[in-house]
Formats: sequence, structure tokens, C-alpha cells
Amino acid sequence: MTQLDKPKIFGVGFSKTGTTSLEAAFENLGRNVCKGDWRLKHNDYNLALYVDRNFEELRRMTHYWDAFADGPWGGGGLYKQLYDWYPDAFFVQTVRDPEMWYNSFERMITSFAEDEDLATALESYHQRGAYGSALFFRNVFQIKKLEGARDKIIDYYISANAEVEAFFESKAARFIRMDITNGEGWHELCSFLGVEKPNIPFPVKNVAPNSNASLLGVLAYAIQGGNFQRICRGKLKKVLNSCAAKL
Repeated sequence: MTQLDKPKIFGVGFSKTGTTSLEAAFENLGRNVCKGDWRLKHNDYNLALYVDRNFEELRRMTHYWDAFADGPWGGGGLYKQLYDWYPDAFFVQTVRDPEMWYNSFERMITSFAEDEDLATALESYHQRGAYGSALFFRNVFQIKKLEGARDKIIDYYISANAEVEAFFESKAARFIRMDITNGEGWHELCSFLGVEKPNIPFPVKNVAPNSNASLLGVLAYAIQGGNFQRICRGKLKKVLNSCAAKL
């Protein structure tokens, strides 16, 4: 059986929920991964296809990889079509605390855009080259700018995640919910996929743990990714300070 003959794996979580780490994990498991990096030619194309609801062409694009993460595979409503096309596929929903997710999402846009003004940051994000993801976010969240949209975006994030879980409730053997930012990793993913756990740390890419995550969760996240010292200097310090303040 070739890689492309194996059941596909779709990451159906929103951007900034550990999707880059999930992509790296898929690669470590020997999968050919469709990545959501804005610099990749296929990414803008796939995102635009989703916004245009060109599902026929999107299905054609799924023929070229066997594992997928980030938009448009996650963060929208595509999971229903994906399940119709590939009922034997595996679906991985990455999640994190909604408030912390939004903070990371907003920071991603303003940092890339080099624009801290929420009234203009999304337009600047587009102007600096993130064409597909800017279009995708505007379409999915039904917004034109970040200013005044925090609650609307968080509400959508919560309701959309709940809808994904409800859809797969009767298909539990094909679905798993993971919080990578709170320490979940190889054990959960490999048990779900029925594959052997690699003898390497679970990859931690471009994601910081929740500042309100449990201390044990932060420690596990740091150790899994081999980034213990870096995280100790940042988020773990915040957690310890928070704990100390409550003593």
C-alpha cells in the first residue's frame, strides 16, 4: 500500500490551535502533508476555492496529499464534504482555550501585518501577501476588520467547534479532539491512528501553551517539544507567578 492509498488524515481545527505542530507530527509519521503555510503556492489556491465553494476542484486537490491541516480543511465547514468524500479518513480537531486562541489569532495577524491598529490590521495583512488567509478569515468570520469583532470571532470559534464535535458524535472511531497546547501529543494521536509512537518528542511549532493551562500541562507541552528552557522563560513563568499570587 502506498502513502496515497492509506486513509487520509484531516486536521479540522482552526489556525493557531497547534496546526503547524500537527503538520510536523503527520510528517514524522511518514505522511505527505498539505501544509497551510501562506508562502506555499497551493495554500492561497485552496483557500480561494473554499470561499468560492468550488468543492469539485478542492476534491481534486485532495488527491495530491494524504494528510492535511490548517485552512481550508479546518476553521470552516469543509469537514462535512471531506467526510462525504472520504468516510474512512481520520479527523483530528485541534482546540485550545477560546480566549487564548483569539489572542494568538489576533497576534498572528497584527505581527505579520506589522500593524497594531485593529481597524486596519486585516487589510495590512492582505497587502503584505497573506491574500488567501485574509480572504478566508473575512469569509468565515463575516468581518471586514478586527476592530470590534473579538466577541463575534470567539463566538464563531466556539459554535463551529461544537458543530464539528456534534457531527462526528456518531462517527467516534474516525474522530479525535486534541489540545496540543495543553500537553496532548503522540499518545493521543498514535492511539487514535493505530500506529506506533515515534521515539522522538512531539513537535512543537509556532504555538505557545495557554497562559491559564495547568502547570502539568505546560510542563508536558514543553518537554514533548524539547523546548523546556524557552517555555520556562515565557509562559511557564506566567503560570508560576499566577499560582504564587493565589497562595
